[in-house]
Amino acid sequence: NKAYLDFFGKTLAEVQDFGWQPHAHPDDGERYTSSYLATFNKREPFRCQARFRNANGEYRWLDSVGLPRFSTSGEFLGYVGASPDITESKRLDLHNQFINELDLSLSQITNPDEIVQSATNKLVEYLGATRCHVSEVNHLDGLFIVRKNWESLPYGIQSLAGEYPIDDFITSQFWQALEAGETAIVNDVTTDPRMRDFTSRYLSLRVRAWISVPVLYEKQCEAILAVLEPRARNWRPDEAQLLRDVASRLWWAVKRARAVEALRGSVE
Repeated sequence: NKAYLDFFGKTLAEVQDFGWQPHAHPDDGERYTSSYLATFNKREPFRCQARFRNANGEYRWLDSVGLPRFSTSGEFLGYVGASPDITESKRLDLHNQFINELDLSLSQITNPDEIVQSATNKLVEYLGATRCHVSEVNHLDGLFIVRKNWESLPYGIQSLAGEYPIDDFITSQFWQALEAGETAIVNDVTTDPRMRDFTSRYLSLRVRAWISVPVLYEKQCEAILAVLEPRARNWRPDEAQLLRDVASRLWWAVKRARAVEALRGSVE
């Protein structure tokens, strides 16, 4: 129907037979097609959830459901069905699953550095991001501190471990928002007017888009979880919420591990 053709941005002739197949996500295409053919050949009801690229180039989750049709004489006529877009609810389910698995994983690690390394590695893989790190905040000296092994980054890319003056990278208004617990989002440092005075610094670090989630303890920002991209990226609201959920859990795990280490040292 028209909705189907509008979704793919193609004509009826272009989607006939398996014309939709190139639009299937690489991780879902084979599974979807084999399930479709197996049920079709058996004349059984079909249902499968998979991602498909729409006319805008965005992958959306579809819940495809089909039922075989037969004539009054029992002749097989084909299938009738629908594929509602379930992207938002599917993302929420996947986020919850990711958080539950992360909670379990972090509960089994006792070293603070390993906790951060594990969490950032998992986030990079899950979000399809390029790099991720946690920085501690030194309020006295006005610094962001990225510790060694507190980041996940591609092989061969320069580490961002070090100390960075806060006012070298964000405006005072930006920092006030972070201190208040607000998530900072920049989709493109070259077009965001708030980044006008800092664009060259970010580009020199091969960062063009970023999202930072502050972690507050007793109303003070103690750390920031950041995901960075070398290309422009439109961060989705559900991604921002996921990072907020992860940041609080991650920092709690770090503080717990540090407390255990301090107690062990005191006993010794």
